[in-house]
Amino acid sequence: MKKKLILSIVGILSLFFFNANAQVTIFSSNLETWTGNVPVGLSGSKTNTPAANINPYTTSSHSPLTSCKLENTTSTHTRFSTQPLTVTNATTYTVSFWVRGHGDIRLGLFDGRSTSYGYATYNAYNVINSSSWTQITETIAAAADTSKAEFIFSFRNTNADIDHLQIDDITITRPGTANPTITINTPADGATVYSADVPIAFNVSEFVVGNPGAGIDGHIHYSVDGGTAVMQYTTLPIMLTGLSAGNHQVILQLVDNTHNPLTPNIADTVNFTIDLTLPNPQTIYNIQHSTGSPANSSQLNLVTTTSGIVTATCTPGYFVQDGTGLWNGIYVYDNLHFPAVGDDITVTGTIKEYFGFTEFTDITGLTIHSSGNTLPAPVAVTGVNLKDTVVGEAYEGVLVKITNAVCSNIPSNFATYGEWTIFGGDSCHVDDLIFHYTPTLNTHYDITGVVYLGFHNYYIEPRSAADVQINSGITELSQNNISIYPNPVSTTLFVNEMENISSIEVADITGRIMLSSKVNGESEYINMSSLSNGTYFVRFVNNGTVVSVKSIVKN
Repeated sequence: MKKKLILSIVGILSLFFFNANAQVTIFSSNLETWTGNVPVGLSGSKTNTPAANINPYTTSSHSPLTSCKLENTTSTHTRFSTQPLTVTNATTYTVSFWVRGHGDIRLGLFDGRSTSYGYATYNAYNVINSSSWTQITETIAAAADTSKAEFIFSFRNTNADIDHLQIDDITITRPGTANPTITINTPADGATVYSADVPIAFNVSEFVVGNPGAGIDGHIHYSVDGGTAVMQYTTLPIMLTGLSAGNHQVILQLVDNTHNPLTPNIADTVNFTIDLTLPNPQTIYNIQHSTGSPANSSQLNLVTTTSGIVTATCTPGYFVQDGTGLWNGIYVYDNLHFPAVGDDITVTGTIKEYFGFTEFTDITGLTIHSSGNTLPAPVAVTGVNLKDTVVGEAYEGVLVKITNAVCSNIPSNFATYGEWTIFGGDSCHVDDLIFHYTPTLNTHYDITGVVYLGFHNYYIEPRSAADVQINSGITELSQNNISIYPNPVSTTLFVNEMENISSIEVADITGRIMLSSKVNGESEYINMSSLSNGTYFVRFVNNGTVVSVKSIVKN
């Protein structure tokens, strides 16, 4: 009897400890499904790594075919996060992932806690330098109850020798027993939608959705207006197309891998109305144009409809123009629809002023009429046009081009924010909302991009490498090859091989003439010792006309 009693106690204790150590999966991704540069379930709002530096990677994967390549060659970290997840205060979460390549990576968490701007303290970096896959398992504790938590992979110092860092097979678990949920986020119950095409966005927690396989709990069945159930194997928005005007109902239900509903049943329902009579149609010019101060839109806070060509896409949203010229561009903040550059669209939403930047938000309808359309020609600008929020208002959302502008400043925080300064008639800023480019100081560029307002500055946002072209910054004389040296210069600047030059001017980056001298012959020297360190422009003048310009650095 004593032996049996001991065995029974051991069995009870084993059962107790098994249950106490049970883990519930709240997130799992094998990085196989992507929308452009966005892997399903990842690239949340706390991601600040440029989209161009997050890419599907098929050269090597842990399983089965695709991993995610992360690139950040600087020593300042950038973030790659999950989409919002539900976490509970004082709960410790276990994050497991596989990694290879070359760089440093660590784990973090944003849960909106009352300290540290809502972020948990990052774990220590894992230094990776191997072509073999290594599994990393770490824990991090939540300090708030929220459905908007994002788990963060912070990384830096990646190196191309092993194709930077690659990450695969991410799993996040918590202690306890699973309590699956499915919640429809968009459209809101009772909403009116102004398009026959409707995305159904939803959130699933504590239930891993996917094709049947190891670690997969099941998938989703959805029905429209009581019709036959359709199977969905991802948590991407469900795009319904061609719906008629009138009332509609959509039901989403969690099912197991054999298509059986869970017990108890886990489902959610949304009812909405489609109205194909578009509200408040306006041209973009009518939405944007203003002579007031502040220059707020005349359609502020109104549900409005407009049409145009998509000129750029970003995360989240896109830029639209309905013509060439001032006041003809606008930014649409939208994380549900994904039109492509060149699409002709009609969009309905609410007009807002976001810190002075006019934009569409709360999108309630989008229709794509055609694709591959010719874009409006970029508007030629100088730094003067974008120097402040008063002058630059007319260029908001417009595709522009600045020519022969010199990179005059690369801030110390460039690696984090991707912002740099150019001078072309006046100073203006280039940013990496869409495409990250590493400039070279004192190099001249031709830059095309859309105009975006942030932190009280207007930025030119190039869309790809094709939008940033090096310009020599020099207009050569047809029969001359003027040379200047040394560059950088400390005291004396020598100029040789001049023909038909009557004078030389040295201007600072604001255009102010700092030095000038008459030219006698084909060679000249200029005493630069009185000038402060910085970038200057040497102008070669022939009878009052500037015929050539060269940039120099004084140190």
